[in-house]
Amino acid sequence: MTNNFSDGWYFTDNYLPEPYREGTEAFPIQSEEQLTDVLREFSHKEPRILIIDSPTEGQAFVGIGGSVAGVRYYASPSSDHSVAAKPREPCTGKEHWFVSEGEPSRFAAEHLMPVDEVIGIVTYLFRTGGLPDWVDWV
Repeated sequence: MTNNFSDGWYFTDNYLPEPYREGTEAFPIQSEEQLTDVLREFSHKEPRILIIDSPTEGQAFVGIGGSVAGVRYYASPSSDHSVAAKPREPCTGKEHWFVSEGEPSRFAAEHLMPVDEVIGIVTYLFRTGGLPDWVDWV
């Protein structure tokens, strides 16, 4: 995915395949408050994958929509290797599916947590550029 943002953080709603997007799915993230508001808004929509791109090339793929969410982090967009946040206390015993480019994407139960916890992880990443240590990264 290419974007028109030369630097900084940006957000992409990856629900629809690119040919079917309206052009409003990607936009720059100006503040932690904006990021939090957008994530809360999407938690009330159909389950989907949101992509948060950092200025250092790292990407967070956030599965959100409903009462649980998850996050996978890629240090480089060209890498096939990701790490997934794993809460220290299980939140659910059931896997959950989120839509990415019109296709289902599975998050295992062990990588799901309450939405507010995932919002905290993503805003920490935005604020510090690093991954928080209150979850395991596997």
